[in-house]
Amino acid sequence: MGAAPGTLRIAWTSQAPNGAKIEAESLRVLGDTARLCAELGHRVEQADPTIDRAAVVSTFLTFASANTLANLASHPTKGRAARVWFNITGQPAMMLPLGHTADGLPVAVQFVARYGDEATLFRLAAQLEAARPWVGRKPALAS
Repeated sequence: MGAAPGTLRIAWTSQAPNGAKIEAESLRVLGDTARLCAELGHRVEQADPTIDRAAVVSTFLTFASANTLANLASHPTKGRAARVWFNITGQPAMMLPLGHTADGLPVAVQFVARYGDEATLFRLAAQLEAARPWVGRKPALAS
């Protein structure tokens, strides 16, 4: 985890896959994070892929249902109540609390890596934590 991630190519979008409205504070944190990643030496660019937004929810629900069924049917804890959920696509992903609302609540940004490349996410997380430490921050509600 302590190894430098190298220079990453990071594409970002401010568009929800299903076309839902994104809150202004989330967009602000996303922009701040993109700038931070660029300042850390990564190649950062906005990319809004063309997708059939009308099909996103139904497609997601189909994948989620099939994935849940397969996981529960074959998991070593079969027969027990489900407790940990995995990313539906199998791609590694992480949510990092990189900003906060005006009320001090955390706002996270999601990062996704290539299949099987969790190491890149861990290295990027360590780099971002060193640049903008989160560990000591708590919202007023948690105090």
